[in-house]
Amino acid sequence: MLEVADSHAQISRNNAELGQRIAARTAELSEHAQHTRTILDHILDAVITVDDQGLIQSFNPAAESTFGYSTTEAVGRNVRALIPASPQNVQDDFLLNNLYTYNATQAPCSSEIEGLHKSGRAFAMELKISVIKRHERPLYVLMARDITERKRIEKMKSEFVSTVSHELRTPLTSISGALGLLAGGVLGELNEQATQMVRIARQSSLQLAALINDLLDMEKLAAGKMCFDMSLQSLPSIIEEAIETIALYDTERQVRITTPGPIPAVQVTVDRQRLLQALRNLLSNAVKFSPQGGTVEVSAQVTSGQVRISVRDYGEGIPETFRAHIFEKFAQADSTDTRQKGGTGLGLAITREIAEHMQGSVGFESTPGQGATFWIQLPI
Repeated sequence: MLEVADSHAQISRNNAELGQRIAARTAELSEHAQHTRTILDHILDAVITVDDQGLIQSFNPAAESTFGYSTTEAVGRNVRALIPASPQNVQDDFLLNNLYTYNATQAPCSSEIEGLHKSGRAFAMELKISVIKRHERPLYVLMARDITERKRIEKMKSEFVSTVSHELRTPLTSISGALGLLAGGVLGELNEQATQMVRIARQSSLQLAALINDLLDMEKLAAGKMCFDMSLQSLPSIIEEAIETIALYDTERQVRITTPGPIPAVQVTVDRQRLLQALRNLLSNAVKFSPQGGTVEVSAQVTSGQVRISVRDYGEGIPETFRAHIFEKFAQADSTDTRQKGGTGLGLAITREIAEHMQGSVGFESTPGQGATFWIQLPI
C-alpha cells in the first residue's frame, strides 16, 4: 500500500510540474502574441493576412486607415475588395500572379498596383507579399502602403525639372551659338587671351547643355514619353560615328579611341540616334576616367544571335562598394573625383533605359586598378 501511495504522490507531483510548465508556456505564448499584436497595431503600414481562398483573416489599424474598412467589416471579405482586377493591375494581377502561385520558398515580392478604398476611390499602392504556414496551409501576409502623396511629389518634381530645363535650354542655345561665332572669327581675329576665354566659355556652355539634355531625357524615359524610331541599321557605321563624335569632343586629354579588331558587319534593329547616344555615354565615361594619354578600346562580338558592344578603359576601375548602384540615377562612385571630372551621374542610367527599350541589356566588368569594360548587348 505504501508503494502505491508513493506512486500516486509522484504522479501528482509530475502532474503539478506539467501543469506549471503548461501554464508558463501558455503565459509566454500569450505575452508573445500580445507583443506581436502591439507591434502590428502601431506599425504605419497596412498589414493584412489572407488565406488560400483569398479571404481576409486579419486587419491592423493602419489597414483600417488605408482602406476605410473596420476590422469587423474587412475580416471574411475577399481581398478583391481591396485590390480589384482593374486594367492598371492586369500586368501584375495580385491574385493570379502572386497570391495563389506564391510559395514559402520565394522571397517576398513587391509591386506598385492600384488599391481601392471603401468609398470607391482608387489610389496608388505599394504592396509586398510573403507567406507563412498555418495548419499546413499557406497564410499570405500583405504589407500595403498608400503612395498617392509620393506619386504627387514625384510628378511635381518631374514637371519642375522639365519646365526649368526647357526654359534654360533656349537662352543657352543662343549663348553657345554666339560663342561659336566669336570662336569662328565672325567679329575678326581674337587675341590669344580672348580666344582662350571664349573656348572655356563655349566648352562650359556645351557641358551645361549636355546636363540639361540628360535631365530631359531621364524625365522622358521615366514618363514613357521618349519615342523610339526603330529601323534596321549597320552596326559598324553607328560605332564609327560614335567614336568620331567623342574623338572630336575630347582633344585636351589626348586619350586615343581604338578598335583592336574588326567590328562584325551585322545589322541591328534600333533607333540610330538613341544607340549613338548610349554609345557616346559609354565612350565619354571611358575617356573621362582614363589616364592622360591613355587608350579606350571599342570592340564587338557576336554570340547566339546577339551582338555585344564593349567599351574598355584602363583607369582605376570601379570600387566594389559602388557596383550595385552604378546604373542608378545620379549615382557617383566618388563625388569629389566626379566633380573634378564633371558629370551628373545620369549617363549610365540613361544608357540602360535606352538599351532596354530596344530589347537589349547593359552590364560591366571591372578589376580595381585595371580599368573597366562596359557593354551593350542587342539582338541581331
